[in-house]
Amino acid sequence: MGILGKFGLDHCDLPTMIENLAILFRGLTININKNNIRRLEPMLETPNYEIATALMIPAIISGVFIMAEIAIFVVVIVGYIEAQMLALSDEILHLWTDSELFCEKFVEKNNNVDITDENIIKNIFIKSQLKDIVKFHMMNINLRNAVEKKFRIIYFVEIIFILCAIVAELLGGLENTYVQVPYTFHQIFFNCWISQKLLDASIVFERALYSSHWENFDVANQKTILLMLQNSQNRLTLSAGGIAVLNYPFLMYVMRFTYSTYTTLQTTVNQKNR
Repeated sequence: MGILGKFGLDHCDLPTMIENLAILFRGLTININKNNIRRLEPMLETPNYEIATALMIPAIISGVFIMAEIAIFVVVIVGYIEAQMLALSDEILHLWTDSELFCEKFVEKNNNVDITDENIIKNIFIKSQLKDIVKFHMMNINLRNAVEKKFRIIYFVEIIFILCAIVAELLGGLENTYVQVPYTFHQIFFNCWISQKLLDASIVFERALYSSHWENFDVANQKTILLMLQNSQNRLTLSAGGIAVLNYPFLMYVMRFTYSTYTTLQTTVNQKNR
C-alpha cells in the first residue's frame, strides 16, 4: 500500500509545473488566432524550430509520459482486483459441486459414512473454502479503498480540466483541434472504462453469491455468505472526488454536458458577432 502514497497530492508538484510551463510558453505557442503576432513564425525555420522543439520535449515528458505511467499503474491495480473478483466468483459458483466431489472421494476411502456425515463433510469443506474467499475478498476491498483514497481528488480535478478542454476545443473549431479532441475524449473514456470493468466484476461476484446453492449450506456457512453479500452491495468503483462514479452513464452525462455548454457559448458568441 505504501507505493500508492507516492501518487498522492502530498507528493504532487503539479501547480509549480503548470506555472513553469505557462511562463515558458507565454507568447511562444502556436495560436489559432491569426491576429496574434506573438508567435514563432515561420515555425520550421531556424531558430524558431529549435526553440519550439526544446519547449515541446519537456512539455511532453511532464504532460504525457508521467500521466501515462500513472494510468498504467492504475490499470494494473484495477485489473488485478477485477481478475481476483472474477476468479472468486467462479470459485463460489462451483463451491457446492466441489464439496460433493470432495465428499465422494472421502466416502470412497471411508465406507462407514452415513448421509448425515456426508452433509457435515460437505460443510466442513465449504467452510474451509469460504475462509480463503472471504480473505481475498477483503484484500480486494482494502486495495480498492486505498486506490480510491489516493486518486479520487486527482480524478475530480482531471474531470474539470477535461470538461473545460473539450468545450474549448469545440469552440476553437474542429478543423483546428481535430487532433486534440480524440486525445481529450480518450482521457475521460479511459477512466470510465476501467471503473466500469471493476463495477461489472463486483456485480458478477454478487450474482455468484446468489447462485452458490447457499440454501444447501449449514447455518454457519449461510451467515458467511450473507456477510459477503452485504459487503458486495457496496460496489467496487472509482469516483471523481467521491461525487460522481466513473462509469458509462457518467461518460454519457459528460458528453451531453459538454455539448450543451458548447452550443450555449457558441450561440452567445454568434449573437455578439452580429
